[in-house]
Formats: sequence, structure tokens, C-alpha cells
Amino acid sequence: MFFADFNVHSKYSRGTHPDMEVPTLAKWAKLKGVGLLGTGDFTHPQWLVGLKKFLKPAGRGVYEFDGARFALTAEVVCVFSQGGRSRKINHMILAPNFPAADRIVDILEPEGDLATDACPSLRLTAEGLVAAVRKAVPDALVIPVHAWGPGHSLFSESFGFDSLEEAYGAEAAHVRVLETGHSADPAMARRWSALDDRALVSDSDAHHPAHIGREANLFDAPVDFRDVVEALTSADPKRFPATIEMFPEEDRHFLTGCRACRRPAEGAEPRCRVCGKTLVRGVLDRVAALADRPPEEGAARAGTFHRLLPLSDILADVRGVQPDAESVQKDYLRLVTQTGPELDILLLWEEARLRSQLPGRLADAVLAVRRGELTVEPGYDGQPGRVRASLPPAPADAQLNLI
Repeated sequence: MFFADFNVHSKYSRGTHPDMEVPTLAKWAKLKGVGLLGTGDFTHPQWLVGLKKFLKPAGRGVYEFDGARFALTAEVVCVFSQGGRSRKINHMILAPNFPAADRIVDILEPEGDLATDACPSLRLTAEGLVAAVRKAVPDALVIPVHAWGPGHSLFSESFGFDSLEEAYGAEAAHVRVLETGHSADPAMARRWSALDDRALVSDSDAHHPAHIGREANLFDAPVDFRDVVEALTSADPKRFPATIEMFPEEDRHFLTGCRACRRPAEGAEPRCRVCGKTLVRGVLDRVAALADRPPEEGAARAGTFHRLLPLSDILADVRGVQPDAESVQKDYLRLVTQTGPELDILLLWEEARLRSQLPGRLADAVLAVRRGELTVEPGYDGQPGRVRASLPPAPADAQLNLI
């Protein structure tokens, strides 16, 4: 088995860390335990040159650098008008090899400026993008990403659609995989029967090396492009048994609410009852508006997925500091280099191993997250949420003796 994280970004995308380069991506993929990492941004000319320089073939559609394996991926934004409305939908493209990536770049270059932003805006409809990529590279895969987000997404109330058929027309049958994004999870998505035969993936959308693997996909298949794509497009639970999810409550758009008044909305509240501001509907409410099943049925149909907190967040809570504190970063790197990759610690290690290799309070926190023993403050209207492991008060010397 291996973990895959397809949707990441390079240093050429807006808002990304300058260390998002191939050697750093490889280093962090290994620290995180990600066995197949997307390259991101292959449509950007400088990034593509670098990818060809660093990556060497390591199997069918898979490349390698310094022991880390990569698949060629890119993200693009379709910006168009349809039905009298402006539409903006982000998609990820998986390419089977460099010649295929070159062909995809060739067909997209006339549709947008690929050199300015590594997540380029294209003058293509969603249907047109899928048709163009399929014609150029039949083996490529086009996936709408963060599909329920309130911004540039497939089911966005502001810029998206209410169905796959409306968005993709004759190409809808070829959209076999959707990415849930940080603000939704499989239990929410499976409330909608229209997606029953589609696979759901989860990816980090990492703009910083430390964010790699915060969402991921678990495969029981060869590390091979064709095998991975077949596992996804067939929604085969044996070869694609689970996803790794952030807690959607952490997302800043999970609930409807008013950040200025510091309050989530109460029921159907189109305007804030305090200040009168028009409210942007949160993802949970948008999912409910499209759903034809109750939440409990969505959860029952969701298959296997695991909600996790990043190890650095758990360390920070145990220490009583912020996740970016120097002490947390030192402890994190010591743990994952001396004991094992982060995803293995968070998900795969049995309790006996956790207790033998981690400080007691840290092991307690990891197990509490697995059991769902949490304190949850959902995000709304741009205000990030917060999810923490529920633990008894720490002994006075717990912070000093953590590692």
C-alpha cells in the first residue's frame, strides 16, 4: 500500500513558499510518508523544464528523484460564461508522461497565459477542457478540485453549477473522479446520489512543503500511472480503499456566518441578524442544498476515510504553543526522522508502538484524534476553524519532557 497526494503547487504558483522545488518536495514526501506525489504545475514552462531536469523514469507514468516518486500533475482554472453567469472552475490534470504533458501544454497555450501564473486561467469551458485534453491525451485524467468550495469550484454557488451534466454536457460521462477539498469529506459528498458512481479523492493542495500529505489517498496497487487511474476511474475499493481527510470544520468556509459579528448563522439566515450583511453560504449548507439524502445516509455510504490532524498541530497543542513555533518544528523533524513518516505515525502504528516510541501525552493525543475525542470550533465566513484533541490537563512538567 502507499499514500498518494496529487494536487500540490510549485514555487511558480501564487502564494506558494519559495522552497516548493523538486528536491524539497522529495524530502518532505519522504518525511510525510507519501509514496506518490504530484508534481503540480507542469503547464508552467520554467517548472516543466525543471521537472525534466530532475525527474527520471521509475515505471509506467511514474518518475523518481532522491527516492521519492512523482506523477505529472497540473491545476488550471476554466473562466467562461454559461447560462448568463460567470463561471470559474478549477481542475487538476494528471498526465501519463512528459510527451503527454507537452501535448497538453500545446493545446492549452492558445487559451491562456501559462507563463505568468502556474495555476493559469483558461478561456475554455469545463466541457471544452475535458474534451480538449481527452483528444490530445486519451490516457490523461481531468479532475474538478475542491469541488464544493465557495470560490472557483464545480459546485460553487457563485461560480459553479448544480450538476455534472450542466457543467460538462456531453463530456460529463468522462468526469469520473472529483476532489472533495478541505471543506468537504466523503460523508458529505455521498449525501448526493448523482455522484454514486464517481470516485472521490483528497489532496493537500500544498503551497508549503510542510503541508504535503495533509490530505491524501491510500492505494493498494502498483505505483503505476495506469493502475492508479484505473483504480480511480472504476472507484474500486480494493485498489483504492481509503482517503485521508482534514477535518472540514477547520476550513474557513465550512459554516455560513458573519466574521465581523463573530457568529455562525442560525438556520436559514440570508443576512446577518446583527449587522445586516449578506451572508455567503458555507460549504455544509451548500452540500445540504444539493443533497438528496440525510447526513446519516451519506456517512453510511462514504466508505473508508480517516480524519487526521497534522502531527505538528498535535505537538503544538501538547506543548501549548503555535504550530509554527521553533520548538514544534524541531520536535517534529526529530520524530519523523528518528521514528518514521508522519502518516504512518498518525494512522498505521498500533497503540503499543505509539506508546513505546512516543512521549506518553503525545501518544494520548494521537489516539484521541483517532477515536474522535475532539474539541471542535467550526470555521465560517473566512474565519478558520479549530479542531483539537481532547486531553485532560497536562502535568506541570509535561511541556519540558515532551521529547
